[in-house]
Amino acid sequence: MLTLYIIRHGSTRFNEQQKLQGQLDFPLTAQGTMDAKLMAILLKKVRLDAIYSSDLKRAKMTAEIVRKSLGFPKNIISTPLLREIDAGKVSGYPKAEIHRRYPSYKKQASFTFPGGESYADVQRRVLRFFRLLEKQCPDDVVLIVTHSGCIRSLICGLRGKPLEKYLNMPISHRFLMKMAISNGRLKAYKRLHN
Repeated sequence: MLTLYIIRHGSTRFNEQQKLQGQLDFPLTAQGTMDAKLMAILLKKVRLDAIYSSDLKRAKMTAEIVRKSLGFPKNIISTPLLREIDAGKVSGYPKAEIHRRYPSYKKQASFTFPGGESYADVQRRVLRFFRLLEKQCPDDVVLIVTHSGCIRSLICGLRGKPLEKYLNMPISHRFLMKMAISNGRLKAYKRLHN
């Protein structure tokens, strides 16, 4: 059985300014570094076989802080499959303005950002990653460092829940969840911290 510990990256300047970051690549703030250090404390007793991360800077920095804090000897494996949604031409816009201009945003999983992707696209990408991961290491314990859109997509996809109902589910920068997957099916799911 594949056991997953999944966390969201620490906070960035755009998170703190309530702007849609999408795939813009910003580092962690001081608060984001503290978020990552807390995750390391919460994961201290977990024996990991691997750490996977989105290839965006905020996720890789979070993963590296956790890796060093845990004394985990292996390198982090980063992948674009764990990236946040591509918000296209509205990347960097204030979230309030995006809600005003695009009423379907965060209401319909099929809403596609101009020049970007939809949450349905993100879900397909994320589920593809997890199918590949289960094939490669079906009995490992793996830490995943990713983004809120990916986490919502994974939760809904593995639990068979409609993504539309969870697009606004709060996921803090101190979110930690544990999942167990066997033969492509979710066997256990628990939020450990939010």
